[in-house]
Amino acid sequence: MLFAYAVGYAKLVRKYPDHLVVAALDRVFGLFDRLAAACHVTKVETIESTWLGVAGALEPTLMHAECACNMAVLMQKMIHDFTEAGEFRVNPDDPDDPESIQIKIGLHSGAITAGTVGARTPAWK
Repeated sequence: MLFAYAVGYAKLVRKYPDHLVVAALDRVFGLFDRLAAACHVTKVETIESTWLGVAGALEPTLMHAECACNMAVLMQKMIHDFTEAGEFRVNPDDPDDPESIQIKIGLHSGAITAGTVGARTPAWK
């Protein structure tokens, strides 16, 4: 499993209008969605400011840990490059406001369980 979440999300929500925070997260998580497809990682869900993906469960492979780790490394590079270019700024219309979305990435390796909670949505634990 691969987790990526926005550091200081609560602070950003207090400081900026909702639409700016949502747009900034959308830019970041949209890139993660595209990267996941290229890395054979399946996006499971986005919960508030956290992106969650899994490798090897829906597309079985013995290389699942490598797929997740490769994506984590590429995410770090992407975050660095896009932050340097100002692409992840929360308020891109204000050149004097350099605040960017900061992302923390985590990995879990080992057994996971998936199940349906309610009628349709799988839950991962």
